[in-house]
Amino acid sequence: MPLYRTMKAGTYDFIGVFLCVDGNKPKSNLHSLIETLIQCVTNQPWKRIGYQRKTDSSFRTVRFREGKLAEVLDFIQQGSLATLALSTVPPGVEAYWETHTKSNSFFAQFKFEYQRLKQGMAVSRIPPGCTFLLTFPVTLFHPDRATADQEKILRSLCDIVVSHDIPYGFMNLGRRAYMPWSIGVDDIFYETREEVPVTSFNSDLLVLPENFYHDYVRSAFWASFLNGRHIERLGGIDRLRSVPMFRVAPLANDGALVVLAASPVDDTDRARTVYQNFRALLSPIRVETNEEVNRALHALE
Repeated sequence: MPLYRTMKAGTYDFIGVFLCVDGNKPKSNLHSLIETLIQCVTNQPWKRIGYQRKTDSSFRTVRFREGKLAEVLDFIQQGSLATLALSTVPPGVEAYWETHTKSNSFFAQFKFEYQRLKQGMAVSRIPPGCTFLLTFPVTLFHPDRATADQEKILRSLCDIVVSHDIPYGFMNLGRRAYMPWSIGVDDIFYETREEVPVTSFNSDLLVLPENFYHDYVRSAFWASFLNGRHIERLGGIDRLRSVPMFRVAPLANDGALVVLAASPVDDTDRARTVYQNFRALLSPIRVETNEEVNRALHALE
């Protein structure tokens, strides 16, 4: 019997990148962004496409073909695509985690319509959010130093953040259970957010009916892509540089890339101190819990 069929406990690690954009932007912009992100993730051949439209009752999985991907991306133009996933693991392979631990993956969640408020027919003023998750195997990274692959990924992401007007994103160590007890809540993040944080990149992060990340951030992660509004609310770029960290690099969109340690898999006591100092600095714009999200949304409305 294959090993994965007997595996009932334990976790696996990967490096994840979260990015978000407004869902009310021209659909052609989203189409272009997805094509760029897909090229950033991997040079390996994709083997599986997963997708779900708003009218679908379930998630569909098919073997990857360029023509099929083009067909699915056309659903963006129609405003009907809800979810898209690409994997280097073929259909039928149940060891789904191999796409995170041995290669790469791409996932996107789409919200195109403004959220209707509970008070009646009114709609939110906050634009809907489309989110993206890129994953890389931890073998590309070293616990004590920056690797060439790591620097290449960061350079590509900086270019994408600037050229596609991405308001917020971050890169961090991810961890998921082979057999999760719950789905939808980032339990591992809540357990580790006061240490060196780890995240499962769960749906409480990836489902974004209202994109409040123009003004707020999730937390202190290994690499954060901040926009100009974030930096202004935090007291300016010099205020960021006042906190000891690995790198603060201004971006051409008036934002900045903030990297806290040499490696996203550094979990030393020194790294913990850096993460928590940056987390404290972020407190005016940090939204980690549902209660904090609700307060942020109320302030923006």
